[in-house]
Amino acid sequence: MIARNEALRIVAGTRPEESISDQAELPSSGGVGMDTAERLDVWRALDGLGPEERELVGLRYWMDLTQAEAARRLGVPEGTAKVRLHRVRSTLREQLVAA
Repeated sequence: MIARNEALRIVAGTRPEESISDQAELPSSGGVGMDTAERLDVWRALDGLGPEERELVGLRYWMDLTQAEAARRLGVPEGTAKVRLHRVRSTLREQLVAA
């Protein structure tokens, strides 16, 4: 579980100008010790999200925007973005635990 959480942090550290859908592969583990299977689990979980969910994750974690900034970019109220992000994280967590 720690490795998967770290994988999400590593993925979030990619260059901001790239969107989640533009990523061809996950970044290297940076010495964290994640194996290929763990990285693939994270990538598959992210790939299983809908386009709007991926966009929200991309804005929040790839581009490192605040929830308020991501909400403005998506044209939704901040509370809506907050709830959606909470649901997306829960979905990812469930998928990664099951993997």
